[in-house]
Amino acid sequence: MGSGLISVEDRTLMTDTADPLTVEDDLRIINIMLWRERRRIDVSIRNGERVMDILKRVGSSIDGTLVFDGDTPLPLDEEIIGSPELKIISVASGG
Repeated sequence: MGSGLISVEDRTLMTDTADPLTVEDDLRIINIMLWRERRRIDVSIRNGERVMDILKRVGSSIDGTLVFDGDTPLPLDEEIIGSPELKIISVASGG
């Protein structure tokens, strides 16, 4: 399976199955708002994935990045349960 990233414009879910619309039982889609880049992407995740797994998938640094579920900050080791949308904010500045 590829990176798991799905284009917002396309909304086509790519899986390892012959039918691209078939989603495995433990696979779901969440919307990620990349705050600094001002863009949204859909990410397919499996049950048990943690916040740090998502950060790695979208290419964000674990250090200097905050992840929110609504207004609630999430710890890096927290399992993503039921959150349809997460906000990723990079708090590190260039130097």
